[in-house]
Amino acid sequence: MTIATETALRDIIGDAHPITVDKEMDHLDKHARHFVALSPFLCLGTTNGKGQTDVSPRGDPPGFV
Repeated sequence: MTIATETALRDIIGDAHPITVDKEMDHLDKHARHFVALSPFLCLGTTNGKGQTDVSPRGDPPGFV
Protein backbone atom coordinates (compact mmCIF):
# COMPACT_ATOMS: atom_id res chain seq x y z
CA MET A 1 0.00 0.00 0.00
CA THR A 2 1.25 3.48 -0.87
CA ILE A 3 0.29 6.42 1.30
CA ALA A 4 0.56 9.47 -0.94
CA THR A 5 -1.09 12.21 1.10
CA GLU A 6 -1.31 13.35 4.68
CA THR A 7 -5.07 12.78 4.52
CA ALA A 8 -4.52 9.13 3.61
CA LEU A 9 -2.09 8.78 6.48
CA ARG A 10 -4.50 10.46 8.92
CA ASP A 11 -7.23 8.03 7.79
CA ILE A 12 -4.99 5.21 9.04
CA ILE A 13 -3.35 6.62 12.17
CA GLY A 14 -5.61 9.52 13.14
CA ASP A 15 -4.57 13.01 14.17
CA ALA A 16 -1.53 13.75 16.29
CA HIS A 17 -2.20 14.24 19.99
CA PRO A 18 -2.33 17.95 20.97
CA ILE A 19 0.61 17.49 23.36
CA THR A 20 2.70 16.28 20.43
CA VAL A 21 1.58 19.14 18.21
CA ASP A 22 2.50 21.64 20.95
CA LYS A 23 6.11 20.34 20.85
CA GLU A 24 6.51 21.17 17.15
CA MET A 25 8.97 24.00 16.49
CA ASP A 26 9.81 25.89 13.31
CA HIS A 27 13.28 26.73 14.60
CA LEU A 28 15.84 25.54 17.16
CA ASP A 29 15.56 27.51 20.38
CA LYS A 30 18.55 28.08 22.68
CA HIS A 31 17.88 24.84 24.58
CA ALA A 32 17.78 22.75 21.39
CA ARG A 33 20.93 24.45 20.05
CA HIS A 34 22.74 23.71 23.33
CA PHE A 35 21.63 20.06 23.20
CA VAL A 36 22.85 19.73 19.60
CA ALA A 37 26.16 21.41 20.44
CA LEU A 38 26.84 18.76 23.11
CA SER A 39 25.73 15.80 21.00
CA PRO A 40 28.31 13.45 19.43
CA PHE A 41 25.73 11.84 17.14
CA LEU A 42 22.91 12.85 14.83
CA CYS A 43 20.77 11.37 12.08
CA LEU A 44 20.70 13.54 8.96
CA GLY A 45 17.51 13.21 6.94
CA THR A 46 17.28 14.38 3.34
CA THR A 47 14.72 14.27 0.53
CA ASN A 48 15.46 14.45 -3.18
CA GLY A 49 13.37 16.08 -5.90
CA LYS A 50 11.41 12.85 -6.40
CA GLY A 51 10.36 12.79 -2.75
CA GLN A 52 12.66 9.88 -1.91
CA THR A 53 14.12 10.09 1.58
CA ASP A 54 17.29 8.93 3.26
CA VAL A 55 18.51 9.08 6.84
CA SER A 56 22.23 8.73 7.51
CA PRO A 57 23.94 8.50 10.90
CA ARG A 58 26.73 10.98 11.55
CA GLY A 59 29.07 11.28 14.50
CA ASP A 60 32.18 13.02 15.75
CA PRO A 61 33.25 14.76 18.95
CA PRO A 62 30.66 17.15 20.42
CA GLY A 63 30.58 20.44 18.52
CA PHE A 64 30.96 18.96 15.04
CA VAL A 65 27.45 19.94 13.99
